[in-house]
Amino acid sequence: MKNIIVFWASLIIGLCTVPGVHAELYLWTDENGVKHYSNEPPPPEVQSFEKTKEDEFDPDADHMRILKDRAWRRQEKARIAEEKKQREAEAKAKSEAAERLAEERRKKEEEKARLAEEAEAEKKSHWTEENRRKSKKSVYVRPAK
Repeated sequence: MKNIIVFWASLIIGLCTVPGVHAELYLWTDENGVKHYSNEPPPPEVQSFEKTKEDEFDPDADHMRILKDRAWRRQEKARIAEEKKQREAEAKAKSEAAERLAEERRKKEEEKARLAEEAEAEKKSHWTEENRRKSKKSVYVRPAK
């Protein structure tokens, strides 16, 4: 019986000395500009600090926060995927434009070379035609006997 009384007395004293659920939270900035958050008061040299009450845990609010966080993560993932798709499309369009430009340049060079060849061939044919005319006039061919 004595053990039971000691047990209950210890339990009651222990429960009475446990700090409350509503702990106080402290926020202050030190001389180096570092922000500190604590459930213990700041050192005595700190002149100004902010003191607030800690909110009780609310399972429903926590569940809603988790759902909102998941939705935000899905949206962020979709946004990042869309940006990646857009960058890839832009890169593809740029690459295709560069290929088209290179193809146009190649065709122009081919056309230029073809025209140069035609001009050279025409010049040669004109020269040979002119030589034939001259050669017909100046060469005498003796008839065969």
